[in-house]
Amino acid sequence: MPGPFTQGTEHFPNASHAGDTARSTGYAQLDPLVARNEEATEGLFPEDVDAYPRAVAEEITRVLDLPAGTRPFRTVVDFSQADVEEVNAVMRGAQERFLTRLGFGELLNVTRQG
Repeated sequence: MPGPFTQGTEHFPNASHAGDTARSTGYAQLDPLVARNEEATEGLFPEDVDAYPRAVAEEITRVLDLPAGTRPFRTVVDFSQADVEEVNAVMRGAQERFLTRLGFGELLNVTRQG
């Protein structure tokens, strides 16, 4: 689950607008927010953090190098300290409880192995 990055991408400056004029007009009120996004995103990181997309590839490589059965269900690459791990833990617990209620709890062990 990659978080925001301060370098290596220019998603918002290069994002295209809808080809439908009426739709573009409807979203135009959001343009100032989109324009502030890069500055706002950079403000999420401590000064000494260099958030680069290559970290995602490095994390994928790390996880693939783990022995089968020990790979995590999810892993996070997020330099913004957004507490994504906390959210994932709550979501994982809710999913486990729901699958168990459905009678498929034994599948949880299978999904953790791969």
